Amino acid sequence: MSTLTLPWVIAASISFVCALAWVICWRRGDPARGRRRCPSCWYEFGPMRVLRCPECGREVRREEDLGRTRRRGWWLVLALVCLAFPVVLLSGPLLTRAYYALMPRWKTVERHVQGETVVLLQQVRNPQDFGERVVIRGSGGEPVVVEDFKVNLGDGVPTPGRARLGVFMDITGEGVTDLLVSGFSGGAHCCLTYHVVSLSASPVLLATIEAHDGGQFVFADDGVAEFRGIDWHYAYWRSSFVDSPRPEIVLRWDGSRYALHLSGMLKDAPAEAELAAEASRVRDAFSRMEGTEPVPPALGAWMLDLMYTGHEALAWRFLDMAWPDGVEGKDLYAAELRHQMAGSAYWREFKNLTQDRP
Repeated sequence: MSTLTLPWVIAASISFVCALAWVICWRRGDPARGRRRCPSCWYEFGPMRVLRCPECGREVRREEDLGRTRRRGWWLVLALVCLAFPVVLLSGPLLTRAYYALMPRWKTVERHVQGETVVLLQQVRNPQDFGERVVIRGSGGEPVVVEDFKVNLGDGVPTPGRARLGVFMDITGEGVTDLLVSGFSGGAHCCLTYHVVSLSASPVLLATIEAHDGGQFVFADDGVAEFRGIDWHYAYWRSSFVDSPRPEIVLRWDGSRYALHLSGMLKDAPAEAELAAEASRVRDAFSRMEGTEPVPPALGAWMLDLMYTGHEALAWRFLDMAWPDGVEGKDLYAAELRHQMAGSAYWREFKNLTQDRP
């Protein structure tokens, strides 16, 4: 126990009072204190002026020995028993802190060896603290250390007979064994971080991907792993989190960093009939909006999905199709959306990659 709650403090206080009472009984609980008695069998001499007990035969040397106070040992034992509880209760946290201060902070819970590479999955030793880390050591150089609230090797859910994606396999396409380490910060739905480590003679941290509220690595058709996630820059923009726009992104290793993989993001434009039907649904949703936000979240979600798949002009046309006649604020909404998009690093990169496309 590292902290003392009120019930434990009350229990310790009662135990201490009981111990004090038993000590008092042990010291002063003799009803015949001061009378002349045998110090062995406690036979009362009464008016007899002798130094030898007629009951047990013990003879004392001094008159003062006959006036000793009788102290019952079991009273003292009870006092010590009652006193032991608060002593242990109060000293426990101190001893616990001293123990964890002297012991190494981290304890190894998993150990993996791949050639000359040793991977240690460690947890904080003190259960009152939180934290995990992965230590990757090679035959030379400094180890790579990844620390977070929770860490795991690889990505995805492990299945029988199949290793988790990114555990001792080439995921960059460079022909070198890699290790993918995922970390979670412990929030309600955030944040997830991926670390890609190249397992050469000296392990190298190639990249760190902030996946925020979600995303995963998958193998593409060409056998190279790519990250498929969301541009979370639009979370809570004019909506709750669950209704926030979630344009998809695809990242792939380009030799120096994980960059947007354009061919994995571009898609064919939706059919005109599908676009018109969706615009009609969004237009009808305007009348059901309550509170201070008059624009349905589906409008921004559809527009951004179109933009992030290579159809920016179509997205702005969709705005005109879905915005009801007679409802003000369309120009302001468009300006706010442009401002929001300008703050997204992924959108800026996407614009640079697609600026020469028709």
